[in-house]
Amino acid sequence: MKFRNLKIAIGALATVASVSAFADQAQIDTFSKQLSQVRAAELPREAAALVTAAKLESQESTAADVVRAALKVNPASAPLLVGAIARSATKTAPVAASTAASVQPKLIGGITKAAVGAAPKELTPIVAALCKAQPASFYTVGVTAAEVAPNSSKEIVDAIVSAVPSLKPLVARANADFAAAKRPASVALLLKHTDTLLQGLSRSMEMSADAILAQEFTPEMTTKLAGLSAVVPILGPPYAPGGGGPELTTANTGAGNPNVRQYSTP
Repeated sequence: MKFRNLKIAIGALATVASVSAFADQAQIDTFSKQLSQVRAAELPREAAALVTAAKLESQESTAADVVRAALKVNPASAPLLVGAIARSATKTAPVAASTAASVQPKLIGGITKAAVGAAPKELTPIVAALCKAQPASFYTVGVTAAEVAPNSSKEIVDAIVSAVPSLKPLVARANADFAAAKRPASVALLLKHTDTLLQGLSRSMEMSADAILAQEFTPEMTTKLAGLSAVVPILGPPYAPGGGGPELTTANTGAGNPNVRQYSTP
């Protein structure tokens, strides 16, 4: 099952890459003109109709072009747009979501929620495609996906690592830290600690997190990562209603290290 999920994720990444490389600007302009003539409330439905009207073999490329066109008309509509397309043409969900996230990266949480909620069977390729499009947003993508599909933790983490291979040693280190601290790790806790290790490595290497995620993990990175202290997050008392979820605090299992930041809320 693990191998099958990884194959699906890798296939989704190849599809996303090919669709992005061959965006049809003329078609985008045509779709944009069509969609600019509909009311804002009808934009997601009309966009989805354009995708389903395309031939099956071209629906993914059409979805990418429709998303770009629709976001030119209404940039804030990304989550609703992705949700409508994913429900109407399930297999296009990864491409629609990753395209929307590339155009509107600040809305990636809402985009993830809409895509996974509308096409739950496409969870693995959706997560992989979103992380490929926005590697530094892996925490937001993973936690949001886990909220929608709480019984798919392993699949989510596997999809993230398949999309961003340089995260593999960081996730392995995060898992080891939780094991050493004898603490369970939810997806949120594991990915939060992974992100903290990434930021510590970024400072230690004097490289941006994006630069680290864009390349293979080097021996120097491995050495620097081993030098970071083990600081794992724990769940504190839950917030009052409306507070946004449980608090994340820290538990030290090694000496303090200025390269490892303190945790706050997710």
